Amino acid sequence: MIDFGFDKIALIGAVALIVIGPEKLPKLARTV
Repeated sequence: MIDFGFDKIALIGAVALIVIGPEKLPKLARTV
């Protein structure tokens, strides 16, 4: 298992928010 720091998780979340868009993110979060 890869050890993610909170800063990396926040960064990935921010990038996902920009790339995917805020309106699609909740749907994606439910899928995961």
